[in-house]
Amino acid sequence: MAIDLNDKTANGNTLTNNGAAEVSTSLPFAQSSTAVDLENADSDNLSAVDSVSLSVTGNLTLEGWFKFESLPSGGNRMYLLGKNGAAADRGYRFALFDNAGTNEMEISISGDGTATTVKVVTWVASVDTWYHLAVVYTAAAGTADFYVNGVAQGAQQSGLPTSIFDSTSLFHNHR
Repeated sequence: MAIDLNDKTANGNTLTNNGAAEVSTSLPFAQSSTAVDLENADSDNLSAVDSVSLSVTGNLTLEGWFKFESLPSGGNRMYLLGKNGAAADRGYRFALFDNAGTNEMEISISGDGTATTVKVVTWVASVDTWYHLAVVYTAAAGTADFYVNGVAQGAQQSGLPTSIFDSTSLFHNHR
């Protein structure tokens, strides 16, 4: 059975599979019959073209189910979700980052399309385990809260811009 990438809302944000292998075993819950296997070292990704509904400039929640085959190392990032293009088209990004051997979940917000503010919380992930990861950005306060399986991680992070630049980049899970 092929994975259904069609948007179930009226927004029309149907995803495109760009090279990701579909899998149907070891999924996180009984209702799942298909998922995609994205390789961090490859350019495999799911993407949706820019649309009004993805042009979020205020409050934002990014979330998904993730199972890591490996974790980032050597100061590298594993991009999870975002709309973050080239230097003048940056918006928002949710990633897993290796900070000198310590894994961190991070959110990156740009208020002007060029400069980004990054906030992180330390989180110890394991490979071959499904996680529901989420980050909640509150624009008016410039804050972010991180969650793993519904449990808050670390303290609320403050100091983010109070609006997100309206990037024209694709919404995707890769750089």
